[in-house]
Amino acid sequence: FLSCDLDAGGYSLYHFIYLYLLGSFIKKEPYLSQVASNTIIIVVLITLLFHFSFSSIYISHKGLIDTDDVYAIAYSLCGKYSNPMTIVFASSIILWLAKHPFKSKVINLFAEASFGVYLLQEGLGIIIYSYQKDVLRSGEICRYSILCLILFVGFWLASLLLMQIIRPIIRVVSECLEKVLPKWMLFSLEK
Repeated sequence: FLSCDLDAGGYSLYHFIYLYLLGSFIKKEPYLSQVASNTIIIVVLITLLFHFSFSSIYISHKGLIDTDDVYAIAYSLCGKYSNPMTIVFASSIILWLAKHPFKSKVINLFAEASFGVYLLQEGLGIIIYSYQKDVLRSGEICRYSILCLILFVGFWLASLLLMQIIRPIIRVVSECLEKVLPKWMLFSLEK
C-alpha cells in the first residue's frame, strides 16, 4: 500500500484522498466563496478549451512529430487525472456547486451510480482502454469522440441498471448486519 506510486496518473488512493481533502477545503475556505460565479465559469471554459485543443492537435498531427514524445506530453497534460488542468477544472466545478446548492433526484441517481461506474471501469478497463488508445493513435477524431461518448453513456446506463438490481440486496444485507452486529459485539465483549 505505502510503496505504490504516489501519482500513477491520478489513478491511486493517494489522489482520491487528495481530491477529497481539496473538495473539503474548497467548500470551507471563506475566501474562495467570494470568487464570482462568472470568474469560475471562465476558468472552467478556459481549461476545457485547453484540454480539447491540445487533444485535437495531438490527434490530428499524428506522425508529424515523434509520436512517443507527443503522446507522453498529451497524456501528461490531458490524460492524467492528476494534471494541473484537470485539478483546476474539477476545483472550479466544486467551487461553483458550493456557491449554488440545489437538490435533484436525477443528480442523486447519477451520484449513486458513480461507484458502479468506477467498478465497471476497473473491471473492463484493461480491454476497453487498450482499444480506446488504439483508436486515439489512429488519428480519427470523430471515431475517437464517438467512442468516448458511447463509453461514457454505456458505463452510466449499465451502472444505473446494476444499481437497480444491487440496491435491494444491499438493503437486505444492511438490515441483517444491523441485527447481527450488535449481538456479535456483545458476544465478543463478554469473553
